[in-house]
Amino acid sequence: AGGPRRDGAAEAGRGSASLGERLVETGEEGCGYVGPRGTDQPTLDRVDAYRATMKAHGLTVRFVELDDVPATAAEIVDQRLTAVVVAPENSPEELVDELEDRGVRVPADVSVLLLGQPHHGRPGGRRWSGFSIPREEMGARALVLLSRLVAAESGSGRSDRRASRAVAVPEDELHQLLECVDVDGETVAAPSGVAAPA
Repeated sequence: AGGPRRDGAAEAGRGSASLGERLVETGEEGCGYVGPRGTDQPTLDRVDAYRATMKAHGLTVRFVELDDVPATAAEIVDQRLTAVVVAPENSPEELVDELEDRGVRVPADVSVLLLGQPHHGRPGGRRWSGFSIPREEMGARALVLLSRLVAAESGSGRSDRRASRAVAVPEDELHQLLECVDVDGETVAAPSGVAAPA
């Protein structure tokens, strides 16, 4: 409601849909969404995109709550999921470690796609498949927008500020969305018994 978006949430929704399509193209049928289904806009966008993609392909929508990492890994195994999408803030390294401790190989047994890249990557850690949010470009655009807003405000009198802002910074520049970039990584593969797409 008035002010620049800084989260790229709408594009994260598109990125999530793209990842769902990517899994379906590899032949995945047992795809789950790992993580909380919160009320913040980025999470709502990601969950809605996952749900819509699964339904569009006639696949069951499956959620795995992230109470703690061992319980989450156990639920993935119990549901016999062959692929999961995970938000990067939900301890993906620890989750895959826990799956592998249970004899589940990533990506041979379970593909893992991240909805963004890890916030705290592990040195020498995995090359995650998923998408990347262009945070540096978002920051650069936000800085340019902020400087334009400050310049517009300082160049006008108090009674005239809203009119000056409207002229100096068009509304479409206040709400910029950036595309998420697909990352191939090494954590996705066709499920066992399914030939990889050509």
